[in-house]
Amino acid sequence: MYVKKPAFTIIELIFTMVIIAVLASLAIPKLMTTRDDAKMVAKKTEITNIINEILTYTLYKGKVESNMTKMSETLRRFSLAGVATMEENETKIKIGSVDCVDMKIVYIDSKYELNISAIANINGDLLCKYLQSNAKDLFQTVQLNENSVKR
Repeated sequence: MYVKKPAFTIIELIFTMVIIAVLASLAIPKLMTTRDDAKMVAKKTEITNIINEILTYTLYKGKVESNMTKMSETLRRFSLAGVATMEENETKIKIGSVDCVDMKIVYIDSKYELNISAIANINGDLLCKYLQSNAKDLFQTVQLNENSVKR
């Protein structure tokens, strides 16, 4: 005698696959945004670390170097990795494949200033554009004095 085993029908399997596809279409974009947020926060933290290292060096040593890698270990690592390009008193930091952040030391009215600004990025990296639009507090001018630092 033949005994019929319980099984799923094709309709039930297709319906289950449709539900899984709908859930995936809702979840994947959210996961991608979370990943981009994490990358942006990491870059912002690294740039903040560079600023703090330069401020600490200026306070501790009482002078400003023309080569910023002498004042910041993070910036030195960026330079060795090719993430930062160095010129005298100026550094450009890449995010993705484009220059995104410009850091410049200028001497104005017998005071040094560290200017952090966004580099115009028309056809550039999406993460760079995201950082520039969501981390506006990062772009600032900081006075570097031998005895005190004012923000």
